[in-house]
Amino acid sequence: MIRNYERTENRLNKLDYVLNRWTGEGTSNDVPRVTAGASSNNVFSDYFVEDASFLRIQNVQLGYTLPLNFIKGMELSKARFYASVNNIYTFTKYRGFDPAANSGDPISGGIDYGFYPNPRTYMLGLNVNF
Repeated sequence: MIRNYERTENRLNKLDYVLNRWTGEGTSNDVPRVTAGASSNNVFSDYFVEDASFLRIQNVQLGYTLPLNFIKGMELSKARFYASVNNIYTFTKYRGFDPAANSGDPISGGIDYGFYPNPRTYMLGLNVNF
């Protein structure tokens, strides 16, 4: 994956790995200096290319269906409580926002333009059948 948003938008907030940036002789040779000046280190290089392999826990739902003898007096045929979490965690070493970033354009696969990652959502619910 190419972190293209970082290469072309040098005035945006950076992730925490830039804290290990080059600040002078004897410092990091892995992360370039941070600047928004005329020489802003945005020439394409392998620095912006990373392995974006990932494993994602996408959906988990836990529910409980009330027993029939408990709901019979309420004229219900079924009652179920549930809690659900979507987009729980992504295991990856990719430094960008989302290793699955994709614009949908067939010729730009593998290029991260800085899309926001999918949000984690929590849901509580009740299913009732009459």
